[in-house]
Amino acid sequence: VFDCDFNVIIPFEYDYIKFDHNYLVCNKGGMVDEVTKEISGGKWGVKLGDTLTDCIYDSLEICPRRHYIKIELNNKQGLLDSSGNIVVPTDFDNVYLPWCNKARVNNGGIWYIYDIEKQKIDSPALHYDYVGDFVNGYAVSRNEGKYGYLNEKYNIHLSHVFEYAEDFDCEGVAKVIFNDKRILMDI
Repeated sequence: VFDCDFNVIIPFEYDYIKFDHNYLVCNKGGMVDEVTKEISGGKWGVKLGDTLTDCIYDSLEICPRRHYIKIELNNKQGLLDSSGNIVVPTDFDNVYLPWCNKARVNNGGIWYIYDIEKQKIDSPALHYDYVGDFVNGYAVSRNEGKYGYLNEKYNIHLSHVFEYAEDFDCEGVAKVIFNDKRILMDI
């Protein structure tokens, strides 16, 4: 791949190169499915600004809205920032995009909050069976089979007292079950 002045941006050593949300994604050793045209196998790398990461990742997913790249290495997930720095190490079964510099991570079926600035799990006591996406500033969470809500600082907003809870919708309304009764609750 060359720029408009014919300078090499990506050398010829790659088997596959694609443009994905303003990033150049490279693969070595992958195979093209003739029907879907998708690449499987091989190792992936990505060009971020002037830097091209090594093709060492088993998979990567560009997340342009939040400027992160989800990576997988040896069946463990992590995150790169838009400069190619590892901001969440590839130590987790699942990693979800950060909100307020904190990412939801899962290991062994238990959800934790990973603080990107501190480069560690917030607290061993801060774990949940599940943490959803933030909608209108709140995320549904489950702890020991009961549901509640966390605020954007990952503090408990509503205690884990519901038998079931859904995300808040655009109008700030959520469906919950409390004492076997279905309730519409607003923020």
